[in-house]
Amino acid sequence: MSAGPLHASATVKHECADTFQPITERGAKAYFDKYEPGTPLGKQLGNSVKGDGHLYRGRGFVQITGASTTRTSAPSWVFPATTISCSARTNALQPGVAYRILSFGMRNGTFTGKKLADSINAKGADYKQARRIINGLDKADLIQGYATNFEAVLTSSVSG
Repeated sequence: MSAGPLHASATVKHECADTFQPITERGAKAYFDKYEPGTPLGKQLGNSVKGDGHLYRGRGFVQITGASTTRTSAPSWVFPATTISCSARTNALQPGVAYRILSFGMRNGTFTGKKLADSINAKGADYKQARRIINGLDKADLIQGYATNFEAVLTSSVSG
């Protein structure tokens, strides 16, 4: 298995609370106040109505968050050349849709401007820097550890 899918698997493990299933972001309602209109993060996410922080909390394998990506039909950046047009807020919980979002977004730099190829390429795999694809360096060491462990298990199973 190449490093890209290993990193994607490590990301899903973390973002989905070890379930490996698309989930709705977890936390007490007050946790989502950081996404409310008037906060820097809320503005960035396009949240404009009180309650949007909780309503448009993350969903899927990579926690698609905010009104700007979930209020209307699935954004074109998620599904180019497909016919999926239902709300990303609900569809992101379907495994096939969650996978398409994860795959397209990681390969194309959709989430943060960073792409998988920026840190996982012919020169090697920098799993820590690859975290920037999804959420800066938040929990980067932890996710790097997951990817490294997945890689070690797969390598030993092939050579053993």
